[in-house]
Amino acid sequence: LARRIPGTVDDPVGKYTIWHQGDPAAWGVTVCKIDVSAKELLARLWLLGSYRERAFHRHHNGDNFPRAVWEKLDGTRSQQYSTTHRMPKGFKNRLFECWQTWEERTLNDGRKQFVLVHAPIGQYSGTRHMLKGTESGITRGLSKGVYLVEELTENTCKWTRMQYVDLKIALPKQIMDMLTKGYLGWANRLQEEFRRNGKEV
Repeated sequence: LARRIPGTVDDPVGKYTIWHQGDPAAWGVTVCKIDVSAKELLARLWLLGSYRERAFHRHHNGDNFPRAVWEKLDGTRSQQYSTTHRMPKGFKNRLFECWQTWEERTLNDGRKQFVLVHAPIGQYSGTRHMLKGTESGITRGLSKGVYLVEELTENTCKWTRMQYVDLKIALPKQIMDMLTKGYLGWANRLQEEFRRNGKEV
């Protein structure tokens, strides 16, 4: 069963994880309300090639950790996102290559819901791209997940993020907890970015 991450009881973002000692993979879940329209949050989650996201990646990983986004793969509403991540000292850095797409749904009460999914790029049968600088000396990790963006009001939405990450190596609990908290902190960052400043909701 999923457990709430220790120390996050008072966090405005619900943070949960499923991980067993000695397992190289874990599920992470975040649930939160964000003061922005569902459509605008979808755009923010989708635009991984923005300057903001590139700068954040450089700040946390350094200049020698490439990342790239290839949009509209083969003319479809999908993209490839490849990124490298710095690992703690003593472990090889990781490369993640993902295929992403999304769809819009209408709930029974008429509210909109957007579903964004990503899977390992190997599950995409079309064109795939190689991230320059990752030809050797790096370990491939695996990531897949589902993001649900549900309209609450015109200017607020609920974001549920469920993500599975396999680092391909079992890590000590202390390091795994540190990495998990870092990944799930994205929700806090977006909450702060869109924090309501007198907007009507």
